[in-house]
Amino acid sequence: NIKGNFLLTGIDRIQRINKLNLTSNYVLKDLQELKTRNSLSELFLTAVWTDFNFSGMENIEFLDLLNVRNGKTIVSLNGLRNIKSFGNIYFDNIKQFAPNNFEELSSITDIRVLYMQNVNGLNSLSGLPPSDTLFEIILKNNTDLTDISALHGVKSIFYKKDSKWKSEAGLEISNNPQLSACSIFPVCQMLKSYPDSLTIIKNNEVGCNNELEILDACLSYTNDNQSDDQNLFPNPFHEKINLPDDSKVLDIQNIYGHGISI
Repeated sequence: NIKGNFLLTGIDRIQRINKLNLTSNYVLKDLQELKTRNSLSELFLTAVWTDFNFSGMENIEFLDLLNVRNGKTIVSLNGLRNIKSFGNIYFDNIKQFAPNNFEELSSITDIRVLYMQNVNGLNSLSGLPPSDTLFEIILKNNTDLTDISALHGVKSIFYKKDSKWKSEAGLEISNNPQLSACSIFPVCQMLKSYPDSLTIIKNNEVGCNNELEILDACLSYTNDNQSDDQNLFPNPFHEKINLPDDSKVLDIQNIYGHGISI
């Protein structure tokens, strides 16, 4: 732990360390002295009140936890561009997020937990990868967030009750006043296939204000002649859907209402 150094602008001579906790180092600007390292398991940054960037982390390819809280301005995520896998991405109470959002994470192929709370300037999740499975998606109190479509390729959300963050839900989308489109595949799947799972949807823009509004937008299959007992699963679907032999499918739509062919 490196804590409470009011004049610390960088770090030096960091060797043989897997977890780095930098707290209340108010003028810390970057992590240049990490540039010779190629591994780091956890990075905590708390109360950094400068225009901060992640320079110095360019050689790191895997990071189990990135936890940034109570920061002024995240100038850029470019220093993280070579990281291939994140376990947890956690940003909380950031005055101004990187203007390119996650677009600079060009090498990332996998994440497990996405937790974004009170992050000003976050308007999109563009740049995040289509991980097969996310354990948690928590999007809370992000006043500028308008687009979460980057998560459409996620195939499932699998909430672990022993979550490191002890979240109330595996999926929470709340208090994002400009977010109206939440009917992306993993959200639709969780709400329709696992109705008793822990979800919190509230206080967003109309269309994403509650579970019913999202479910209404999630409709991916319509058939004027469909019988009540027709067995279609899963619905919504990602790559395959199972239909009875006698089905007469008139129209299949994606979650955005666009017709698709099979």
